Amino acid sequence: MPLFRLLILAHLIADFPLQSAQIYRLKRRYLAGQVPHAFIYLGTMALAGYPLIGYGSYWCFISAVATAHLMVDYLKVMFLDHSGARNDLWTFLLDQAMHIAVIAAVFMTPLPGLPELQGSIIQRLDRAGVITTCIFFLVATFGGVYLLDSAKRTLLDAPECVLVSDGFSKYYGVIERGILFALMAGGYVYCALVPLVLAVRVPLANYCAKTFQPRPFLLARTDGAGNLLLAAICAAAAGFSGARINL
Repeated sequence: MPLFRLLILAHLIADFPLQSAQIYRLKRRYLAGQVPHAFIYLGTMALAGYPLIGYGSYWCFISAVATAHLMVDYLKVMFLDHSGARNDLWTFLLDQAMHIAVIAAVFMTPLPGLPELQGSIIQRLDRAGVITTCIFFLVATFGGVYLLDSAKRTLLDAPECVLVSDGFSKYYGVIERGILFALMAGGYVYCALVPLVLAVRVPLANYCAKTFQPRPFLLARTDGAGNLLLAAICAAAAGFSGARINL
């Protein structure tokens, strides 16, 4: 299980924080645009499983996973382009489920039982709940950029937007969800600070409107509620899984 969770973490890192605006646009246009993302994905998997990089079987496995990842992304783009369907919440969830299913094939290999993992820092971090916490943290923060955007288009019939067109709104949401996640995962005492985090939106919206340009998302109820709900779900999931954060 430690190796599986580690590979899931590597998948999230490569698929969200390391997927730049340019790579995202290239992916949506043609197959060649998928290649840089696939190489970043492969490199992230290789670094994550560094105790196993001396095994040819590990390189074969992560190469197969990266290739499958490329093909799933390509088929999704082709389906959306030819069917005219929207890139909605269900498409996003199905896409991620297929990627995780491919990674789960690691259980069909001898890799999880290799001696290099026994007593390694990977195993110690996994036992401490660090890897699981990081997984849910990434889902809440960077994954939330895509998850919440697709949810708005599906449930609220919002127009499709370029997910990284406004760096301010993107990273404000990432930071806000990250703080909310840490507070709620830290325990009931810190949950009292949650309203203060959301209340910062009001003076910040006024400041941005006067100094830069209007930032309507800061006062949008759906944005604040979506960030709070996603952070709460991820924090609860981390807690139920046994992961704990000591602030």
